[in-house]
Amino acid sequence: MPAAGEAIAPLDEVSLSKKPDIADWFYIPSWKRGLLPTQTRQVKSSWLFFVDECGLGDQLVKKLKQAGEDVIVVREGEQFSKYDMSLYILNPRQRDHYDILLKELSTSDKIPTHIVHLWSVTENSSIESRLEWVELT
Repeated sequence: MPAAGEAIAPLDEVSLSKKPDIADWFYIPSWKRGLLPTQTRQVKSSWLFFVDECGLGDQLVKKLKQAGEDVIVVREGEQFSKYDMSLYILNPRQRDHYDILLKELSTSDKIPTHIVHLWSVTENSSIESRLEWVELT
């Protein structure tokens, strides 16, 4: 323990002299201002599209592919099929088809960051004909 009046640590780099310029007398801590860094690498998203039969999904998929996004398309069908790494067919009434799809995507490291489900999108004429059918029965 140092005696009274002795320094606890060496004072080699401490200067207690008066600074001649008044601008150096006070210090206000502040953030150094600057421009935001520009993003050099854009993060690519992965999309899983359950496309409709009206064409809306196909239009969206086309736009995303043009923007360089990774898009996997799923169409409605009777049997589960994989045409390539970006096109699958599955039966929406078969739960195991969804399980197979997710397993396929997982093993190929294609887990989507976004999922768009458009199978409930229909054309107006399709809705009207379904309503007519319901009224007839």
